[in-house]
Amino acid sequence: MEVDDEMKTGTTSTGQVWTLLGELMEKCVMNVPPSVSVEDAIKDIESKLKGDYITASELVDALWFANTMTPYSKEPKTSFSCLSSMVKMINERKLVDEWLLRERLEPEILEVSGLVRTAQWWSKKVVITNTRIFYTQRKFNLLREESEGYSKLLVELVDLAVEPDLTDEDTCSRRLQTVQSLIGFFDLDPTRVIDIALTALEIRDQRLPIDSPPSFKLPLFFNMLLRQYRIEYVAQLIGFKLQRYHEAKDSAKQENVEKEGSRSDDRTLMPVLNVSALLVREGLVELDNLWPHLSPQDTASGEEDPLCLQETAFREKCKTLAKKVQIVSLSKDENENGLTNEEELELLQRGPYEGSNCQKISFLAASLRLGDWGTAEIVITRLGTETVSLDVALQSSVAQALTSLADSILAQAQAGNYAGPDYQGSPKRGHLPLGSTEQGIISPLSDIEGWLKDPSSHPLYDMLKVLRSNCYRETRFLFRLTRFFASIEKKESIHPELFDLIVRDVLLPGVSLTRCNAPLCVEFWEAIQAIPLDKRFEYYNWLRREAAAQNPILLVVNAMTAKETRGVLRRLTKDNEKHTGR
Repeated sequence: MEVDDEMKTGTTSTGQVWTLLGELMEKCVMNVPPSVSVEDAIKDIESKLKGDYITASELVDALWFANTMTPYSKEPKTSFSCLSSMVKMINERKLVDEWLLRERLEPEILEVSGLVRTAQWWSKKVVITNTRIFYTQRKFNLLREESEGYSKLLVELVDLAVEPDLTDEDTCSRRLQTVQSLIGFFDLDPTRVIDIALTALEIRDQRLPIDSPPSFKLPLFFNMLLRQYRIEYVAQLIGFKLQRYHEAKDSAKQENVEKEGSRSDDRTLMPVLNVSALLVREGLVELDNLWPHLSPQDTASGEEDPLCLQETAFREKCKTLAKKVQIVSLSKDENENGLTNEEELELLQRGPYEGSNCQKISFLAASLRLGDWGTAEIVITRLGTETVSLDVALQSSVAQALTSLADSILAQAQAGNYAGPDYQGSPKRGHLPLGSTEQGIISPLSDIEGWLKDPSSHPLYDMLKVLRSNCYRETRFLFRLTRFFASIEKKESIHPELFDLIVRDVLLPGVSLTRCNAPLCVEFWEAIQAIPLDKRFEYYNWLRREAAAQNPILLVVNAMTAKETRGVLRRLTKDNEKHTGR
């Protein structure tokens, strides 16, 4: 043949290569021995086929056509064995991709060529793949059910609420478009969308660890989402949530499970109030719109306020316990309710405003934890009646939040202004980022000299007036305030009212309420011993006779301290007494 002679001399072209391959395949099909071996032919055309995908695809098509004309046989020296050897050599030389051969050739020739495990296994795999691709039933929600839309929206919003790194405005805009597409696709109710957004924020608040700082800032995404709707609707939805908790509380009372349901109700209620305080601080909810939904309702003039009644009852309980402490009981050291005096004192230290009927107090504590002193001051002014103002710091949650806020202000004020020993480390977890330009965050106390002359120039003075001796729960704050007072007491520019407030109303009763803290007492004595004697004894007399009127807990603590002191004195004098008579 002419092509065979040209191949031997190495002068074949591309067209002649195809002619040679065609003749080789034809002789393989007809089982006629070619003049040139298959291996020599593959070696010669290797350089002309390698890397040419179009030519390789056409070559595989030609092999497939030759395979259809070749009967399957396991015997050697047959047309099928010749064709399979050609396929095997093409695969070994990498003239054609292996996946292309598997895709187009029959299973039998693939098995003989060594490209697949067995022909039966390959046929089964092809059937399974085709079934998965073409015959699997797909489900489509043609009705666009609302339940599916709300569930997808809730999952999306919860993921966005707990995502910590979602602070980029462009990313938030893209995610907002995704949420809006969900709302439009399923035609969701806007009111329920706001409700789900509030629920996602509540879940975010519940997932925070107990000892972690509060979330001072509303996520940017939710700020953008809620501003798409009318703001007054948000306050109404929060009111519906609070009303639902009221109904649950009333039903629990009717079923006589008030003791068990109260704690779970409070745990569920606090995230709602925390989110409400955050929205008020961010300006998404007006306090005037939210205030009517908080319990108890404001009373008309001449009516008794429920919170005032609770505080009056609390003061009476403290007086009763102080009298019980002074009574010597030889039968047992328990009261009628089965609690010891120390256990009753721990219950009283929680404060007078307990239960779901004191949502205004809980909202006040949430605002203080966020550093929103402006809102907290308005709430304190509104509480009580025209003639009686409440001592909100008697509640432990309010006192702890207010103490933490005042402590963070003093911590930054002392940095660089006081060279004495102090807690110079990082502020306690939960302290507020002072100096921020965000709404509700108060400015730091930068001008101490100006504040000493004019205490009303910074909110710290008003905080101390509200807090007074209720700061005894935080020993760290007492240490800090004592050292701060020691650094300023000798300055002549200090205002007399500020001096009396720090020593007489805060430190002196606060240290008296602190249990067994000798280092604090030593530092406090070193700070006040420079005060003139007559002024100092004036403070002592006020502590003994009038301080209990402000904090009734002090009355109980004084009675218990006197009882313990008498016991210690009796033990000291027991061995020294001389009995007369028989």
